[in-house]
Amino acid sequence: MNIASTAGDNEQRVRDFFAAWGRDFAQFCDSFPKIMSEDCLLVQSGIPDVRGPDQAIALLRAARAHQGIETIRVELLHLIATDRCVLTERIDHLLKADKHRIASIPVAGVMEFEGGKIVGWREYFDSKLMDGLPGARLLA
Repeated sequence: MNIASTAGDNEQRVRDFFAAWGRDFAQFCDSFPKIMSEDCLLVQSGIPDVRGPDQAIALLRAARAHQGIETIRVELLHLIATDRCVLTERIDHLLKADKHRIASIPVAGVMEFEGGKIVGWREYFDSKLMDGLPGARLLA
């Protein structure tokens, strides 16, 4: 099924996606299959590439186990949306279960959409900001 997307649709999808990251770990994980296509390639600076929501969730679980990342509060600075692409500038606040901040990472991201799902996703940030986190080497 191919769902037509407008810039407004894609903007709202991304805003809802980021909002789910900050609720709890279950909703954080559940948000990925709702928006990410099965063959979407997620490329992040200094972190192994993952394909599809299952691999993305496995990476989230590894980050939780080794770094204590329970949720991410996304501080959205800029968002530009078209019917095909969403560009974001944001600060990802990595939080423990008790909501204490582990780190705050400035991120620029590009999400490409087809049929209402992300089919390509690239994130740019200084991966050295994660070097001091417990288990950071396990994710690299």
